Amino acid sequence: MKAPSSPLKKSTRGRRSRSEDEARPGLFWGWAPLVLALGFLGQITAFGYGPARAKAQRLDRDEHEMTQRIDVLLAEEGLLMKEGRMLDDDIYRERVRRTLRDPRQETLTLARAQARGEEDR
Repeated sequence: MKAPSSPLKKSTRGRRSRSEDEARPGLFWGWAPLVLALGFLGQITAFGYGPARAKAQRLDRDEHEMTQRIDVLLAEEGLLMKEGRMLDDDIYRERVRRTLRDPRQETLTLARAQARGEEDR
């Protein structure tokens, strides 16, 4: 038969031995994956997303400015092409030569020729 347990005896239930405490991972090792993941996410946000977003905004502003410049240059190119066609035209050159010889007539310039061309239309 088994002897009744003494109430003075300490219960070992719920307590760990010293070797079990040493084998259990510490507090740091339990939270390490979460801390590393949050640290990595913080680095991506601070050193990756923020500068990338700022650069994207700067490039958007530069794109708008370049679009405006291109529009101005294309308009200027159109005028220069029109003037080039006028200067290559033999009839226009003869008209200019005649206005230069006749002092009574106003000298024909590109601006005046363009204005006359718009009136004729």
